[in-house]
Amino acid sequence: MYIDLALERLNQIEWDKIGTKGDRQDAELFSEFTRRLAHYFKKINLQNTNPPMWQFIKLFYRGDFTEDIESYKHSTFEEIEARFPQLFEKIPQNTHFVKNLALSYLQMAIDIDNSEADPDDLELFEPIWIIFQRGGLIYRGEHSSSAVEVLKGGFFPLGKYWYDGNGSNIHGALNLKPLELKSK
Repeated sequence: MYIDLALERLNQIEWDKIGTKGDRQDAELFSEFTRRLAHYFKKINLQNTNPPMWQFIKLFYRGDFTEDIESYKHSTFEEIEARFPQLFEKIPQNTHFVKNLALSYLQMAIDIDNSEADPDDLELFEPIWIIFQRGGLIYRGEHSSSAVEVLKGGFFPLGKYWYDGNGSNIHGALNLKPLELKSK
């Protein structure tokens, strides 16, 4: 089952170490995540998302952007967290964004197990898990709600990755060069 694989991957991270290091390579890994996310959005034909990172988490939390949460056919984040308390006890409490990425990852694994998602899609998260495994951290930007900061790696205004110079929502991250991941 993919949920077991996802849990195994998350349990490889030393959660008490995230945010203790961080470097420029983490910024490259985050760029790779945005590239993969853009390709995922294109695959599922999700176009108008701004800022896309938060809408991505919302996608897994609610299923789409119009349904009430009560009518969403999948687990809510609260249900997933209650199902795997040992994992979520390890994730630092002050890293809400990190926790939501883990919840989104587990929701995708559940969807795969229910034949509602492509197993290859789980790989989109791998650059994030490598950042955390290396002791890095990503968090919602302090300067802008549509930005992400990578600890010691830089500030990412996400519009740069998702829009062309004319403001068109074309997912500019589709054009980023793929990064070969060296370790898991």
